[in-house]
Amino acid sequence: MKYIVSFLLLLSINIYCQNIDSKYYSLIITDINNYELENASIKIRKLTDEDVKLLFQNEVNYLETGLISNQILSLNNSQYDYYLKGIYYAYLGDYYSRVSNKFNEKSYELYLKTYQLGINNQNISLQQESLRRILHQFQMNEMNFIQFSRYSDKYLKLKNDFINTFWARYYSAFKQYYEKTEYHKKNAFTPKSYDSLLVYGKQKPILKGRVYQLMGIYYDVFKDYSKATDCMEKAKSEYNKSNQFYSQLALKRIEFNEGYHYLDINNSQKAISVFRKSEQSRYFKKDVKSNILIADALYKSYSKIKNNDSALYYFNRKTAFEDTLKREENALAIHEIDTKYQIHEKDQTISYQKETLKTNKKYRVLYFILAITALLLALYSFIRWKKLDIKKRKLAKEKESLQIEHTQTIRELEKVKQLIIEDHIVLKNKAKVYLNELLYIKAEDHYLQLITSKKKEFVRGKISEIINELPPNFIQVHRSYIVNKNLITSHNGTSVFLDGKIEIPLSRSFKKNIN
Repeated sequence: MKYIVSFLLLLSINIYCQNIDSKYYSLIITDINNYELENASIKIRKLTDEDVKLLFQNEVNYLETGLISNQILSLNNSQYDYYLKGIYYAYLGDYYSRVSNKFNEKSYELYLKTYQLGINNQNISLQQESLRRILHQFQMNEMNFIQFSRYSDKYLKLKNDFINTFWARYYSAFKQYYEKTEYHKKNAFTPKSYDSLLVYGKQKPILKGRVYQLMGIYYDVFKDYSKATDCMEKAKSEYNKSNQFYSQLALKRIEFNEGYHYLDINNSQKAISVFRKSEQSRYFKKDVKSNILIADALYKSYSKIKNNDSALYYFNRKTAFEDTLKREENALAIHEIDTKYQIHEKDQTISYQKETLKTNKKYRVLYFILAITALLLALYSFIRWKKLDIKKRKLAKEKESLQIEHTQTIRELEKVKQLIIEDHIVLKNKAKVYLNELLYIKAEDHYLQLITSKKKEFVRGKISEIINELPPNFIQVHRSYIVNKNLITSHNGTSVFLDGKIEIPLSRSFKKNIN
């Protein structure tokens, strides 16, 4: 019985923990999307599943420090529900995109898996997570405008919360900007398109920074350098308000792009100063793609001022970084193959387990009947034990009661034996009173008056002492009276009557002695 209860208790605890965890998932995602990383970390620590903790914490660590961890590759997502699986695919896509420094096919495929899970389960959150990532990667890497336009329209039509409304409008504005700058479409975009974005982004420096940065790019394309510089300065000011990795990385990229502006206006020395500063920045140190761009920019800058030695140094440096990038991509491809092989092995194990379960399916009814039988037997044993225990306690009480009665009976018999031997009692004044003549006894202060059919006797004593010397037919009916029960002819609520119409008072507390 106790094993069954323990099993049910453990099962209940497990289900309870899973329900508690699932309530935190969407809250953690909201905090991460709003860059409330400290709040997200607090909620992550409350999760009970270590794998899920690791999944979310790796994303928070990246946004805070830029640290890319490959621990996500070792996570087992087979037990995840559809929502958590969708988030897992999205974060895995981010991982492949970050380590390869480009929007690769693997990332795109994973984002689409997240989107499909959102569509199949009518979950807007998963659709938002996938569309925002796809649009970001198209914007930052290789632009496919037709696909970008299609995904942007889908994102805008969703019922979005605050942060997703901002990004949906941001990418819609970028779409209009692209139409005007690349396709020269009239009325496609004006700077006023960003007014609502600034309203939505007013509480988040990183969001305002993105808006001002895109406005700066727009003015720069149309050679309004004064407004472009003003927007970029505002963007830098917003990014500087946050120490988070993403804000600081965006700031360093703006500063790096300023070097190209100086290069365009033939101020090569100033451009070199900016690019060398970017070269020393910790935000680009481990980013191979950024190092390629910096080395290429310095190569072009030194070439313009005919500094051939430095130009050659940075050309070779650029080539070395390109080789490193190829090796990393090859290593990643090998790792993917290895991961796929491990997944294949796991799938085989799962298939074997499924076959085992399928084989055992026909015994399920039998197992169920056996389990129910065991449960009923345990219940029957418990009820039977309970009944026996109650009966045992009852018998013990009866035995104790009989023992008490037996003791009392023995005492009364001893008393009767004594009375049979002696048919009288001797008082303290040496007077002899025969029991067959004694009618009643009355207590007055410290004296007793014994009334017999022939005489009266006075003696010093207590009623509680003399009653113990009398046989059972003498009973106390009042705190001051003892009567011979055999002589009672009648009684009412207040009195008893003896032979000769003698009336004796009856107390409520002694009525039980008459019955």
